Amino acid sequence: MPPAVPLVDATDVIRLVGPGAFDRAKALVRERRVTGVRFDADALVLEGMVQGSEPEPYEASVLLARTRGDNARPADSSCTCYVGSECKHVAAVLLQSNAETIARQQKPVRTGSASTASSNWKDALDALAGSPAGDRTPATTMGLLFELRERTRSQSARWGAPKSRAGTAASAAAGATFRLGVRPVTQSATGNWVRGDLTWTTLPFSLNRLGASPEQHRWFGQFQALHKSARDAYVPGDSEWLFLDEFASPCSGRCWPRGHGSASRS
Repeated sequence: MPPAVPLVDATDVIRLVGPGAFDRAKALVRERRVTGVRFDADALVLEGMVQGSEPEPYEASVLLARTRGDNARPADSSCTCYVGSECKHVAAVLLQSNAETIARQQKPVRTGSASTASSNWKDALDALAGSPAGDRTPATTMGLLFELRERTRSQSARWGAPKSRAGTAASAAAGATFRLGVRPVTQSATGNWVRGDLTWTTLPFSLNRLGASPEQHRWFGQFQALHKSARDAYVPGDSEWLFLDEFASPCSGRCWPRGHGSASRS
């Protein structure tokens, strides 16, 4: 039996090559230009051949780093194309590997039709790459929860990271200072906004688990990256909330989502 190939989240692929190369990689896979995908379980190296515009196919390889469960993220890559690494061919190999792994995990459908196997393979790719496929369940809607938060300090240690708690009328009367915090939430089937275990820390690893739209999930990742860019060094803080007064990027105001959900609480 061949070694189990870990899945790589589509968000990590986008971060590796960029959204443009990611979209072109999806087209390469759908056109069946990716062949010979193989995985070295000892070295954690994924390799494959991608037929590009040249007569000879490009050879792409990706070094994986295991994260949690059966998942991994790309740690390094190389390709024989002129880009050399982190290119659409690398992304295509990752997507092809994901699709083949999902297809192997699915129970075989005995209909006697080769088109059924082809459909399952394409549906696996679409599910991982965030593309429309038939009557698939609609993507989970993500939103931003706005809340006035009172800054506190961890009681677990003298140098504990700052924490926060929801502001109350009593704390306002006592002269507490509030900050406007935001955190990711999802919309339930009944239309309520749910926190669950989704935080800014778990967000990068949650695309497949949430069943969210890759485009919307990507926006939340970019929003989080804007917050990180405002800090010169790592400063421990509240993993559940980002505070709007900490954003220093001039483009943060233009970054607000159009059509994405939002909720407020005070």
